Order: sequence, then C-alpha cells, then structure tokens
Amino acid sequence: VFAALIPYFFILFLYRKGKISDLQIPSRKERLLPLLIINLSVIAGFFILIYLKPERLLMSVYAVYLLGLPAVSLVTIFWKISFHATYITLFSFVYLIVFGKWAIFTLLFIPLVGWSRIKLKRHTTAQVIAGISVIAIISLTVFYITGFLTTNYWAVSEITSLFKSSSSYLALVLPGFGASIFFIFLYVFLKEFFKVNF
Repeated sequence: VFAALIPYFFILFLYRKGKISDLQIPSRKERLLPLLIINLSVIAGFFILIYLKPERLLMSVYAVYLLGLPAVSLVTIFWKISFHATYITLFSFVYLIVFGKWAIFTLLFIPLVGWSRIKLKRHTTAQVIAGISVIAIISLTVFYITGFLTTNYWAVSEITSLFKSSSSYLALVLPGFGASIFFIFLYVFLKEFFKVNF
C-alpha cells in the first residue's frame, strides 16, 4: 500500500491534473513533488511495518527500499538518474534473496531494462549504470548487515552451489566476460565524464 499503491495513485492524480506531462515523469524537475510524496508514504509505511512486527526478511527488503528511495531522490535534485534501472535491480536482488536459484533469471532483466531506457533515449548510459550501482550497493549492504548475504542463508547457499556446479564452464567464460565489462565501464566513464571520443 505505502510502497506502491499510494505512490502510483498519486502520480496518476498529478498526471490527470496536468501537473506532470508523462506517467513515466521524464522531466527531472517534474519528479521532485512526486518523489517527496513517495518518500513520505514509504516512511509512513515503515512505522506501520514496525508496529506489525514483521519477519526479519520483510523488514530487510523494506529497509532497502527505505534507504534506496531517498538516495536516488537526492541524486535526482542534481542529475537525472534512471529509476527504471534502480527498480529492476532492486526487484532482481530481492527475488534472489527470497526465492534462491529459481530467481536467477531475473538478473537478465537488469541489462534488458537498462538497454531499453537508452534505446528509448530516456536516459544516458551513465544514468542507467548509476541507477543500477546505487541500489546494488544499498541492497548488498543491507542484506549483508541483516545476515541474508551469507552462505548460511539457504537462498545464497543455493545460488552458490548453482555457480559451483557450473564452475568448469564459468572458469572459461568469466575472465573474458569480466574484462569486457571492465572495458565497457571504462569506455562509458571516459565518454560521459571526460568527453573522450574513440
């Protein structure tokens, strides 16, 4: 209710009233009022969640959202970060922690959504990478502190064993994949921030 329904209905209300020009809110300046209301809604939901005394996993998931939303909101004041990239990364990480190896396919949505935002010219590559990075760091930190990012936790243990069982193939693929990712990040960084043309 507080993390999804209230924010979505408020955005729809602003759109119907003509306060925002697009439901995806592409304009950075138009995002500020919706973000303020969404942050207040999420904070209100947090206090209700505490009152209900939820399981530690649910509280951890909500904590990621509670910390991630203000972080991307602050960035939005100065720069247009990709919310789509942020939310799909959050979705994927949460599903991995909650459902284990059966959610490994959700990782594929991260580059797909990122590519679509760039292809639709809604965001630059740097804005997409920033959205993914911010929420990935927050998610991993929260899940580590709350104890869900250890091999003692069944979902992480399942994911670890899945990778171990395919380690002979990964040993061949990962070095090349890692090198290519490094050079892609380097290329994007130099092009976006230093305007270097190759």
